[in-house]
Amino acid sequence: MVHIWENVKGRVGVITDLEHQGDAITHQIFEQLHRSMITPFDREDIAQLAHSLDRAADRATNICERVVFTVTGKMEEIGASKY
Repeated sequence: MVHIWENVKGRVGVITDLEHQGDAITHQIFEQLHRSMITPFDREDIAQLAHSLDRAADRATNICERVVFTVTGKMEEIGASKY
């Protein structure tokens, strides 16, 4: 994204959409964990993995915010999730 400074907002939109999909998957994982009595792996390990992946996606969105700021000079909150 930073090698080519064209269509930054479009590229940010793609990353934001992926982050929202990741949020939805994380939400589903936690719902399933709360409903399941038996899991194939340790419950805490599954929860930690889901949380870590969610944080990585959130950080990618934060990087997008900084790139947009660099290009436009305006600080915008990008893709606030409903979760």
